Amino acid sequence: MMRHVRKLGLIFLGVLLAALPREAAAIELTENLTLNGYVHYEHFSFIKNTGSPKIDSRNEVAFHTEWVFYGDDIKAFVAPEFRFDGSDEDRNDIFLDEAWMDYYSEYVDFRIGKQIISWGRADTIRPTDVWKIKDFTDFFEEEEEGIVALQARGFVGDFTLTGIWVPYFQPDTLPLTKENSRFFPSTFFPTLVPNGQAAFGLTSTGPYNIEYVDDNSLFPDDGVKSSEFGAKIDYTWEGWDFSLSYGYLHDRIATFFLGPNFVSETVNPFPGGTSNAVFALQEEHSRIHMIATDGATTVGQLGIRWEAAYFITSDHDGTNPLIDDPYLQATGGFDYTFTNVIGDQDVMILIQYATDQELPKQGQKNIRAGANLRHFFEHATLSVIEWKFSEYFKIQARAFINLRNADHQIEPEVQWSPADGLTLTVTGQIVGGIGGKDSFFTAFEDEDRVQARVEYAF
Repeated sequence: MMRHVRKLGLIFLGVLLAALPREAAAIELTENLTLNGYVHYEHFSFIKNTGSPKIDSRNEVAFHTEWVFYGDDIKAFVAPEFRFDGSDEDRNDIFLDEAWMDYYSEYVDFRIGKQIISWGRADTIRPTDVWKIKDFTDFFEEEEEGIVALQARGFVGDFTLTGIWVPYFQPDTLPLTKENSRFFPSTFFPTLVPNGQAAFGLTSTGPYNIEYVDDNSLFPDDGVKSSEFGAKIDYTWEGWDFSLSYGYLHDRIATFFLGPNFVSETVNPFPGGTSNAVFALQEEHSRIHMIATDGATTVGQLGIRWEAAYFITSDHDGTNPLIDDPYLQATGGFDYTFTNVIGDQDVMILIQYATDQELPKQGQKNIRAGANLRHFFEHATLSVIEWKFSEYFKIQARAFINLRNADHQIEPEVQWSPADGLTLTVTGQIVGGIGGKDSFFTAFEDEDRVQARVEYAF
């Protein structure tokens, strides 16, 4: 099956190359309507066979379009996407990345609909960037979705005032009930309790293959009672950009899970055989307040950026072990570009430091063992070096290292654009750590991979 899918991908690539126009450009359908987008084929495979039932490859074809309508005082934007993955049918979908409308008035601009809202100025690790929905189905892809919201922006001198209203709760996407989940075990050996019965009400001592289902009964209310609000002030002064911001929202990643709660089982009647069990997971998403600031400036070839966000949770006194105590996430760094290093070649380096700390320190530690997506680092560095040989060819290496336990994610990458609009990218992914259960990337330690992508944008 995989061989046939890869052949289809190569056929797709050949047809794509043959059909490319000489110049990639947005298509002007009418005087007020334009169309642009991209089409790509992407493949990755793990370097070693993990021998597990988890999805260990990707063979994806995606077609993304962006339809933009311009009027006198309005702008409308719709971005539908079609995705087919021959390795994971659960990823096959047709969906809207964004769909919004702008209205421009003399003093205030409005945007309503599903939109990408970006807060913060740092690279990759951005504590203040809380108004996106993140898709953690593939943690290393950093896929983001728009959020349904009303946004208003006003301009007063050097100040920009932004207000956000999210009418209902919209959580991050977690692969908790998929077979490729890294967050809950896929097999289970029940422990006998004193009465001779197995744990959770199971009738066998296993082993069991575990299936999880969602129980959203603890989700925030579907209506306006779960609304979220944000406000931000941006200011520019002598080359410096600053902002102060506030958010009243929910944990988009579940604050805690109740369960797993036993639902049903299918017992294998043969001794030593593998049975099947179904458990339900109940997600609780608590309210939080965020108070944040960020800043940036550029001095010649040197760029400086920083941001910090303090999150006030509902467990102010540190008495509830299921809810985080208030915590601070902060990051800062710089980038510098060395121009004309050899001929016209440029080299850019970026160094960033980030910390995640319970403040004040009390109760149970917020940074817990395992795949804790909200607190996966305590003291971390992000480093990037990019060598740009020409406008069409560059190599890059990114390294995230948690200094506490050598948790690391290293990504070498080669990117080439042989024709206008066409980009070929090959990326490596090396992950690991030495912290055992305290290492976030322990859940991914056997999943080093190579990824290739062919994309044509117009």
